Amino acid sequence: MARAVPVAGADHSAASGASGAASADLAAKGLRLRGARAHDCRLCKTLREGSALDAGGSESLYDDVDRYESSTLLTDAHKAALRYADALIWTPANIEADVAAGVRTHFSDAQARELTLD
Repeated sequence: MARAVPVAGADHSAASGASGAASADLAAKGLRLRGARAHDCRLCKTLREGSALDAGGSESLYDDVDRYESSTLLTDAHKAALRYADALIWTPANIEADVAAGVRTHFSDAQARELTLD
């Protein structure tokens, strides 16, 4: 079993700039929607879907949240955020090194904190 690895603390040049911030915001909305769906909370799902659409998502994009690994609509950054969401939801004490590395690759330290606290 891989050891749990903290997410913050690496170079994040891929997530810098306005497009990186917009992508991180959309990823955070997708992460919240994933959590709402994982817990099957109808109120949360309704609120999160509306918020995600307002952030620039689309119905088809957010339908892919449930099958994100095979999605052709979601970016690698979104998939990394959703893997991280699954880890936080299902195994928060044992986040795999590759999941943490995916977050470090695509997001700044501040963005990774936002994903964690969302």
